[in-house]
This record gives sequence, structure tokens and C-alpha cells, in this order.
Amino acid sequence: MIKRRLLVIENQLKQFQTLTKLLEDESDFLKYDTHEERFDVYPKTDDYTRVLDWIRVYLGPYYEQARKDSALELLVDYIQASRVELFLIDFTLSGSYEGGTGITLVNALKNKESSFKQMPTIFLSRTMRNDQRVKDTMPNDENIQWVEKGYAGFENLEKTYFENYVKKIIPGFIGKSDFSNQLEIIERLHTVYEPAPELKELLIAFKHKLFQSHQSLEANLKILQTLETKQFTISNERIKDGLNKLIASI
Repeated sequence: MIKRRLLVIENQLKQFQTLTKLLEDESDFLKYDTHEERFDVYPKTDDYTRVLDWIRVYLGPYYEQARKDSALELLVDYIQASRVELFLIDFTLSGSYEGGTGITLVNALKNKESSFKQMPTIFLSRTMRNDQRVKDTMPNDENIQWVEKGYAGFENLEKTYFENYVKKIIPGFIGKSDFSNQLEIIERLHTVYEPAPELKELLIAFKHKLFQSHQSLEANLKILQTLETKQFTISNERIKDGLNKLIASI
């Protein structure tokens, strides 16, 4: 089953761990109409400290610009390597009104990397959207939502609230990416070509290269869709040829 990759930025470790647990929990996924959507949260536990350090440096008011720029570049590289499809970010990150906010960070990421400009973004906050700081800095962007996060400070995040008001809206907001569509087609083709080991091996190789690639794959999606549409009317040899071309193109 395909998992959607989410970047979760919360500067309190306990709350980050709770968010991750609730997002990756699969025990109740059948409750949702979009029950095929499951989530994989980044940063991973081993990466959490360094990712938050980059953010702290970038948003902090007392660091030299060169160091802030370096921290932002490292963060962009990490996000690209993680292939996330949505940002889920706490509004207040720096711990100081003198520093930047989650909005500051998102604006910087979208200005730094063009592929992030249309990234769906959900801000989690106790701060109201009509707060002056929010009104002054929030971009006019249809890909951004503002959600009451259901906790403050070290309060426990209430599971039912999070599921109903945060987790439940993510699938509809994130949409289906070309990457996810390709993986879904591959999973279906795996079933169709169960009796043809050589085709299954090619599908596995293609899937592996997909995960390693950072390039746009719209053309590959069209080829995959054609293979799936014509799977019963073309020979295995032609399908093998198509898959080999896909693998070579990545």
C-alpha cells in the first residue's frame, strides 16, 4: 500500500512524536472514505535534531546571514531527498517573538526551491488566523490551510480531535501526485503480471528507480497509463520494451 510522505515541523519533541504516531497509525484507516491513504512522516527520528537545528538557525535573529543561508540549503536538500508531498508545520517555531515563524519558513522554502511553490501546506496553531502577525505575513496561496492544532505547550494532543480536524483533511488537500499515480499503476500491474516473472522484475526495478529519482516524471506516467490500458492487447515483449525504456529514462 502506498504511503503519502509528509514533512512535519514541530519544535517540541514530545508533540512531534505524538503527531508522528497519530499520522502513521494504521489501525483505524478503514474509517476514512479515502482509506487507501496512509502516511509516512519526515523527518525520521534520527534526523529530527539536525532538521530542527537548521530551522532554528534560519529563523533565529542572532545568526549571520551566511549561516542562515547554509541552513536553509541543507533543509531544502533534505526535503527534496525525502520526496514529501505536504508540509504540516507549527506556526510558532523559533520560541521567540523576535525570530521568524512557520510562515517565514514556508515563504523561504517556496522562494528558494521552485518545486515547492505549489506544495500543499497546513499550519497547525493555537494562534488565530486573524492575528496581526499572521495577516502581515501569510501569503495569498490556495495551497495553504490554517488549522487549530488542538494543543498548546506541553498539553497532550487529543487523538479524536486530531483525526477529525487534521488527519482527515489531508488526503483531500494533498491530492494525487504523479509519483503516487505511477506507484499505484505499478502495484496493479504487479498483480496482472504475476505469471510473468521477467515483467515483475522490471516493475520492481522501475519502482526502485522511481524512489531514487528527483526528476519530473509526467511523461513516464503517460507511458505507464498506456501500458495498463493496453495490457491485454499487446504482447509481453512490447510491454517489456516499454518498461525498459522507462527505466532507461530515469
